Amino acid sequence: MIEIDNLVIDEKTGEIISHFPRGPKIGHGGLYAAYPIPAVDVLVQAGEIAAKDVLLCLIDYLGETNEVWPSQKSIMKFTKRGKATVLKAIAVLKEYGFIYVYKKPNGIRAENHYFILDACYHHSKMNEKARGYAAITGSCLVCGSALRQGDYKNFNGRTAHWGCSGNIQKKKRANYDSSFVKELVHMATQ
Repeated sequence: MIEIDNLVIDEKTGEIISHFPRGPKIGHGGLYAAYPIPAVDVLVQAGEIAAKDVLLCLIDYLGETNEVWPSQKSIMKFTKRGKATVLKAIAVLKEYGFIYVYKKPNGIRAENHYFILDACYHHSKMNEKARGYAAITGSCLVCGSALRQGDYKNFNGRTAHWGCSGNIQKKKRANYDSSFVKELVHMATQ
């Protein structure tokens, strides 16, 4: 058995034993939008634009669960990218912990099924590689940690760090690169 986020998958058969009933559960500190803004931000900051395009393609296929299974040709058509680039982008998304891929038998062939993981929407669920590119939005005055969205909460009228409950000093602006802002503007106008 493999457990990832709320997924339990049989390693031998690829069968999903349990999954999200209706999309990812975001919870406190998460950011949900039709598009996974935290993951898009990380991929743009990391310079992984093809991976961002593939992730947005997968998100467009989402229905009532976090599982999608577009063909590679469909992904290539949507992203206007070649097969090698799409395969590399899928590997990047797996490396950053944004998707889980398994091959599901379908007759004599197997098709890829992609699961969109919570890390796409929630900074605190990202792996270390992805968190290294996430925008820092504040710092803890007690332990000195640099904090990203989702690392702190509002508690009894104050903002507190999830880790040590220390007070937070929020930055007036997150350290977004101007290329990220341009990319969001470009996405919004398409």
